[in-house]
Amino acid sequence: MLPDTYTINTDQVTNPGESLHNRWLERGIAVLSRDEDDLEKLAQPAIGAIVLMWENGIGGVAAGKFSDNDVLRVTRTEDIVSKKEVREFHRKVDWYADLRKNPITATEFSKLHGTDPNGRLRRFNKGKEEILELIESRSRDIEKEQLETRAAKFAEVQVRPDQQAFSKSVFIACEGRCIVSGCKIRQVLDAAHKTGRNWRSGQNSAGDGFMIRKDLHALYDNNLLWFDEDCKVRLATNVYPDYAQYEGVQISPAHCQ
Repeated sequence: MLPDTYTINTDQVTNPGESLHNRWLERGIAVLSRDEDDLEKLAQPAIGAIVLMWENGIGGVAAGKFSDNDVLRVTRTEDIVSKKEVREFHRKVDWYADLRKNPITATEFSKLHGTDPNGRLRRFNKGKEEILELIESRSRDIEKEQLETRAAKFAEVQVRPDQQAFSKSVFIACEGRCIVSGCKIRQVLDAAHKTGRNWRSGQNSAGDGFMIRKDLHALYDNNLLWFDEDCKVRLATNVYPDYAQYEGVQISPAHCQ
């Protein structure tokens, strides 16, 4: 069953010329601020409910999931997103799809749902499956377009030319994600050599390595995390309590063999 799905408006009409969606994405929040009832309204979606961030005149610029139940009443000037407000209500959101490069248009949305998004925070059902598929497809296409640039930035921190080439090719092969956790934050990722492969022997092609989060890389290098013959993640008993969510994760054979 698909999770409840909502649209939330960044209210650019009352904030002319100011794109608040960038701040929402940077801070990992959704915001309502019109009246006191907004605290209760923002608390209604369950954890894991999907929300499509909508900006008038632009479209759907991001999709995320509500990640906790807490709605904060914010009154400190430095914490308020919109300069026009004296208080706001904030709730944490894991914005997993950045669509700013190619937003979902009002025409696309209304074709699937029947009407344009309206309301500050509104749940919708009609066309939900198709809209979620469009979000996933659009996000995947945008990421592919940006992959070469992200790979170059990831590789430029390496010192040796051969290490730069290896890092970039592995980054592209793994689509910029940790093969275990799915993390896409390049600053916390490493390009790791597979067990038995050695850069000194010239084994520096994309097939010689994989992307992995730095803390998981340390476990891998110390034989506390490994891949079994079925390419499933296995963990040593002493690290299992802290990393149990990764036990049994299926890895693509291309990345583990």
